[in-house]
Amino acid sequence: MFGSVRPFQPELRHRESAQYKAVYCGLCHTLSKRYGARSRLLANYDFVLLSMLYWGGGCESGKRRCVRHPFRKQPVCLGGDASDYAADALMLFTDWQLRDTVRDEGGGRRLLARFLRLLYRKPFGKAKERLPEEAAACGKQMAELWALEDKKDASLWKPASAFGEMLRCLGAPGGRAAESLLYHLGRWIYIADAFCDRVSDAKTGAYNAVTLHLGENPDPNAVGEALASEQEAVLKALDLLPDGVFGDILRNILTLGLRTRGHEALYGKSKEKEVTG
Repeated sequence: MFGSVRPFQPELRHRESAQYKAVYCGLCHTLSKRYGARSRLLANYDFVLLSMLYWGGGCESGKRRCVRHPFRKQPVCLGGDASDYAADALMLFTDWQLRDTVRDEGGGRRLLARFLRLLYRKPFGKAKERLPEEAAACGKQMAELWALEDKKDASLWKPASAFGEMLRCLGAPGGRAAESLLYHLGRWIYIADAFCDRVSDAKTGAYNAVTLHLGENPDPNAVGEALASEQEAVLKALDLLPDGVFGDILRNILTLGLRTRGHEALYGKSKEKEVTG
């Protein structure tokens, strides 16, 4: 479910929406600068949040062209160390995501993941060199997650916590509050992803923690309670962090944004209107 953590656009002010898009474009340009032009294809919303979370005071702004917008320049906002760290972390996690796909999936998806790992082999290696401690910690937690999958562990919380620990390792620049926020956000992502994948996992025989923990037809409301608990912990951690430049956008992402994505995962998009109340 990488890329699912994004704002609830109807509640963003016009200026905030423009800022969010500019930071996304900044992440895309940073990926190109640090890892080559084709790395832009890997940009996603989750790591825009990481960039905003660690943003300093200023913003190197301007307008630039890109492959997606070759004729009309788009506003770009670059955050120096924050943009660099988010780009490095994105490459690191994309590598692990592809490794997981190779391990768990079959057919075309496995072949595509293998091809992408080969295509981005050098950039992935460079990200590990730039974030050696995070790479080691992520590898340890991924091995723990795979061990739980191999033994078909019926606990929902053990694998969710292992994934949460993977994201926690990216919290060092923001201190303990950022680590806690990312840990619970990781648990939220894992649980929502497992619920969304339960039907396809049943067809392929893949491990699914929600199915093993709650049965083949889990109550969406029970899963919703778990998501709400993790979101509450995320927001408590957010309250301990300084507002920063993008405080209102982060709060939108982690309140209405997460709530909307959760309802879409559990009930479909028809429930989206309920999150605004």
